[in-house]
Amino acid sequence: MLYSLLRYASLVSILIVLTVAGLEPPNLHSAEAAQAANQDQNRLDVKYANNVAESYFVLVNSNEKYTVSQTYSWVRDDSSRYNLVSYSIDNGNPMEIPRNARGTFSLDVPMDSGHTVIFFAIIQYPISTRIDTDTSATNNIAQFNPPSPTGDNWFDTNTSIAVRVPYHLDQDQQSRRQLVAWAIDTSNPKEILLSNSENQMGQAQNEEFSTPSIIIASKHNFVFYTMDQYYLQVISEHGTVIGGGWYDSGSEATILAKPVTNLLVNYIFEEPEGTHWTEGNGYSTKVLMDSPKTLVVKFNPDYSQLIIVLIAGAVIAIVAAAVTIKRKGMNKVSVRETPLPILDASIPTRAITTTRSSAALLQEQHEGQSSNPDVKDDSNSNQKIIGDEYARDIMHFALIKSLESLESLHASGLVPNSRIAGTRQKLEQSFG
Repeated sequence: MLYSLLRYASLVSILIVLTVAGLEPPNLHSAEAAQAANQDQNRLDVKYANNVAESYFVLVNSNEKYTVSQTYSWVRDDSSRYNLVSYSIDNGNPMEIPRNARGTFSLDVPMDSGHTVIFFAIIQYPISTRIDTDTSATNNIAQFNPPSPTGDNWFDTNTSIAVRVPYHLDQDQQSRRQLVAWAIDTSNPKEILLSNSENQMGQAQNEEFSTPSIIIASKHNFVFYTMDQYYLQVISEHGTVIGGGWYDSGSEATILAKPVTNLLVNYIFEEPEGTHWTEGNGYSTKVLMDSPKTLVVKFNPDYSQLIIVLIAGAVIAIVAAAVTIKRKGMNKVSVRETPLPILDASIPTRAITTTRSSAALLQEQHEGQSSNPDVKDDSNSNQKIIGDEYARDIMHFALIKSLESLESLHASGLVPNSRIAGTRQKLEQSFG
């Protein structure tokens, strides 16, 4: 109303001046129409709770609506900002506004009467993260818990957050960085200890490290420190190896290798080129981990023991068959009459030649000794002598066949040159 009266007084003054000057005054009817139009406008006041921004007002025709535009965030000082959270109309209940870091919030207000819009905002502080001296990829690695309500790295004052970072930052399959310490604002770094449940491959069951929660009252910078690690891969086709896995750069890895146990096949260790191994409970060595490395441990199979067993089994089977056949032949008795030349009258002109087994001869000799008590019984000793000679013949035959088989296997390449002498010696010991 006061504004209208002032405008009307100004118009009257202008008319008086024009009349005194002899000029034609404007149409009073038009002035009155403009005044009437001003009287049909309504006032819209835009205010901010806690004076976080400067208030203002606008006049809007009563038959129109007015769109209030307000940025989601605006500067508070060099280390904080305000962020829009809600609004109210004419002191009604606050209406929540979706949180955004950037952009503009628009509110349509029907101006059927005068209104007051109040915006509510909250103070936010930035939280930054850095891994060693690298900040380029940190935003893709570090995670905030809970996340920022505005989807960035700004957080509401008086809220609490923690920062999560993987224990291991993979660079490739054989190189990585492992967390060793962390700090807030680069002061008093705190050591990071891996979980006791770390598995054999150097990975903790809980794969992320989380800082303690902090209350947001100012901006902060979280710094995480790492150490390079390299992977040692140990391969053995015929043995078991212990010591493969991840190691700190510059540390030494201890490798222990043992051949696979087998009763018939022995395994001979072949020392890898460029390494020195110690023989004890297996074979061990140390490897300096200054880069990713792969170590191949070779145990060459030695089949000489298996070959001896196979040859011996085959020869024994052959000998057993031969002995069976020979015994059957020796047990047959053939009687024939052969006229012999008369060398002396005391010798009968008819003689009987009998082929008998040694057992039959021994039996006959034993019966003769029984009928003559003066003859000493030597059947047991004679049988033992014949048995020993027979056993030696069999073992000699087995040795010859075994050596023949060994030479055949050597010629075919199954028995290497380095093992032929030892295998021959074992056969001679077995059948000698």
